[in-house]
Amino acid sequence: MNILERYGIREGDQASLHSSLPVIGRRAISEVLENTIFAHSMPFFQLIYVESGELDWWVEGEFYHLSPGKLILVKPYETQSSLKGKLPVGERYFLQFNMYEKGPEITQDEWIKIRKLLSEYIPRTITVGKEFKHSFEKLLEAHRKPNSFSPLIAKAQFYEIISILNQAQESYLKAVKVEHTAAISIIKTVNSYINANLDTVITSSKLADLLELSEVHFRRKFQAASGISPIKYVNFKKLQEARRLLTETELNISQIAVELAFSSSQHFSHSFSKAFSLSPREYRKEVLSAFKKAPLKKVSQVSAEIASRFTKVDQYKAL
Repeated sequence: MNILERYGIREGDQASLHSSLPVIGRRAISEVLENTIFAHSMPFFQLIYVESGELDWWVEGEFYHLSPGKLILVKPYETQSSLKGKLPVGERYFLQFNMYEKGPEITQDEWIKIRKLLSEYIPRTITVGKEFKHSFEKLLEAHRKPNSFSPLIAKAQFYEIISILNQAQESYLKAVKVEHTAAISIIKTVNSYINANLDTVITSSKLADLLELSEVHFRRKFQAASGISPIKYVNFKKLQEARRLLTETELNISQIAVELAFSSSQHFSHSFSKAFSLSPREYRKEVLSAFKKAPLKKVSQVSAEIASRFTKVDQYKAL
């Protein structure tokens, strides 16, 4: 039996009890679901927690294997998908955070702090304790049997989930021996350099020199801070720019390859296809065409309306 319990903003959903949690749900699968979740993006932070079974999740060209007790945090407009569109046997919990607007349940100061936590969250995947499931179950129970106290319960569990995420990040940073401020500083410095030099070949040694570290020391620190190697991160940033160029300009594939200092158009096309499951030409033809006809067609109408009021989403991207 396959069970989907969902509270949110799709047609037919019972509404969420907390405006900062537009989607809350649980999925229990006893038979593999085929052709279920393909590459898409959304304007909210999304969290997926694995209670049982295994899950392979694809985000921005990287695959992440989730075993029981692990969760993954996907940031707004990052491209994500299940492996080959399949959902394997197991039980998962999921929710989305709307950090575009401050709801009435939280104060302005709380909203700023929570948005900062999610925007600057370091680990892509992280292990959390059983208290996460317990809190999530209380959140779901408040929706299953709503009464006058249910909004208060939802509010309490929202804070508890945020607290668990914060504590899990602190434990992770302690284990990898990197302070959060230092990690953010490293990523911001590297980001600034990459953004200013997308048209050049960027090596680990160049980035290490930038931070006055040995290459080995730099690679270790950056891997701990970002969750991926420096070279993969450079490639990720270049491919993000490639998507923009394919969307906003008429540069051909060869010109974009030169613009982003790929060794050849073939190398660029291979890297792009591996990351986004579409060749650059397919992306320009199909994705751009779909976007022009129906912006954000992969997400709900409500979330599309919220996102349409914001012209820039870079502040919510991984730093």
